[in-house]
Amino acid sequence: MLSRVAAVKAPRTHNRRRVTGSSGRRREGRESEPQRPNMSRHPFYSALMLLVVMMCCNTVEAQQTSEEKSPAPIPPPKTYFDWGDVKDDKETVISLRVPSLVGMNGDVFAVAEAQCKGKNDNEGDFTGIASELLKLSDEQTKVELDKTKLRTQVLLECTADKEKCASQNAALEGASADSKKKVHVSQPTTVVKENEIYMLVGKCSQTAVGPLKNDAEDCRLLLAKGNVSGESSNKRIYWNGIDDLQSTYNIQQEA
Repeated sequence: MLSRVAAVKAPRTHNRRRVTGSSGRRREGRESEPQRPNMSRHPFYSALMLLVVMMCCNTVEAQQTSEEKSPAPIPPPKTYFDWGDVKDDKETVISLRVPSLVGMNGDVFAVAEAQCKGKNDNEGDFTGIASELLKLSDEQTKVELDKTKLRTQVLLECTADKEKCASQNAALEGASADSKKKVHVSQPTTVVKENEIYMLVGKCSQTAVGPLKNDAEDCRLLLAKGNVSGESSNKRIYWNGIDDLQSTYNIQQEA
């Protein structure tokens, strides 16, 4: 009888385990279930980095594809300059300003900026360069310019073929109205070297949209070359060349 009671009261030890703690004492408790092994984090980070790299590569490839498909910019048409005579039946000189004198082989010419206007109301004002051979004598105290002898030339800017802008007649008649326009020139300054006349004029135009960012941004200097042709009283100055000099603004930008 005692053996049965002892057997009943005796503690079950087959499902317990002894654990020794840090203090050296043994603790008894239920045996825990077997733990599952921890999954390493390295494969997860590797997969994440691979995904980021693939996304970056796809973005670069898409950008390169869009750049390849974008059309190349079309360069603006090249501009040519030429001189043409102001026609008395279509245009008239209103006033003269900034006069100067040019001496060539004993002859004296007056050169001035000419304010011109077309006789057609649809045409606005424009400027040209007027010149006239002066007949001077020791008895004269003043000389007035004769409009009938005044020779006025206007500078034309042409974006057509160079062949169509190679001469005065071609620039006026050969080029279409859309490809040529009158250039507003101002304040001519002349100098003579041997048999050539050089003239420096200003050319300013404001951009279509917005004010000028710089006073010299859309202003430049044009260097024209001319010579004297004709006989006796029919002598006149022909401007037959033009060089577009760099503007002060462009020189500062390149520096």
